[in-house]
Amino acid sequence: MKRPNLSIDLATVNANETDNSDQHLGTTYRAEGLSIGRNYLRCEGQIIAESPSVDQFMIDGTIGRGISSIVYQARLKNDESKKLYALKEFKLDNMANQDVYIPGRDDTSKKKQSSMLVQEIKLLCKLKCECLIQLTGAFYESGVVIMAMEYMDYGSLAQFLRIEESTGTAYAKLPPRILTENALAGTAHQILWGLAYLHHEHIIHRDIKPANILINSLGQVKVSDLGISGFAAFAKSGDEATISGLNHTVIGTSKYMSPERILDKSYGPLCDIWSFGLVLIECATGGWSPLSHETKSGSRPTHRKGIRSIVELAMILDGFDVDAVLKTLSTTISETSKVPGGVDWNKEANTPGSGLGEILLWSLQTSPEKRMPAQTLLNSPWFDLHSILSIESAQRSMRHYFETFL
Repeated sequence: MKRPNLSIDLATVNANETDNSDQHLGTTYRAEGLSIGRNYLRCEGQIIAESPSVDQFMIDGTIGRGISSIVYQARLKNDESKKLYALKEFKLDNMANQDVYIPGRDDTSKKKQSSMLVQEIKLLCKLKCECLIQLTGAFYESGVVIMAMEYMDYGSLAQFLRIEESTGTAYAKLPPRILTENALAGTAHQILWGLAYLHHEHIIHRDIKPANILINSLGQVKVSDLGISGFAAFAKSGDEATISGLNHTVIGTSKYMSPERILDKSYGPLCDIWSFGLVLIECATGGWSPLSHETKSGSRPTHRKGIRSIVELAMILDGFDVDAVLKTLSTTISETSKVPGGVDWNKEANTPGSGLGEILLWSLQTSPEKRMPAQTLLNSPWFDLHSILSIESAQRSMRHYFETFL
């Protein structure tokens, strides 16, 4: 896709925004251990090194919009390498920055979206993993916080695969893409690596979905959007957390929530593994989900209708069985196997304990104690079968997919 012929100074963009409050008119934004100025970012007293200043960026165009943010494609002025960045602009005084209340809970459970932003910046300042999106810097000016992050030129998995999300938004009027099994293994390996790192740091992501997995033409796959991540107080086994509940009104999240979260039970890092399993199925089928109502066009299932309520989802999960899902895939997604290198669902359904089926079997258990942690899943023979023994080899599998199918 041709890049927009735009070159707008960031200061000009911000100058056009109207600030209706004098609450954030100072030169520094301070919150929860963060100090963000026009030309610096300090996290818990430490200046974040090698961070460009806000004046060094030029905007080339808009690449995304969220409920409370706009994401721009940008580059540094006078940078001959033309390296690109993603700038996420968050207006602190817009309507989306109001308190978000969890129905049925007390006032201690309310959470500002600005607090989610602060939490994400703090985490990204500390976490260094090549399978997590990295932060370059953050800036504050006239009521606006801007995060500068590495740019992923193929966008999110949801955008790349052209699949519908739970919001019901289609990205294109084109058939969804389907990953080959080799590319799927490369994607899964990098997602699991990022999750294993987060869980080792006692952090639960809590919002794993295709829209929060970013990819680029180098074959890199990275977990993003840590705004609603939480720290887990682990029990001795390391598998359970003593935290309970989360805002169930976060848009686009419910479809991927684990059963224990839907039922408002205590949960731990293994809730991310459930979401990971659902993401793999969508990547391998072009957006098919075992949790939504199916509509068919001939022998091929089309996109499914969104789940209408948490109660409906809970009822579906009550009878969920991963073996039945594999059987359904083997009988209803027959065209998937015709995609060169696509998953052979008949094999996965009828050969338990091997290949992708094994990964799904240990990810999509309704009881969290029956799921396998990310570190264990990384040792699956499925990855050996596809010669994926490292992050580098996982990236090569993705590059091979791009070269073959794009």
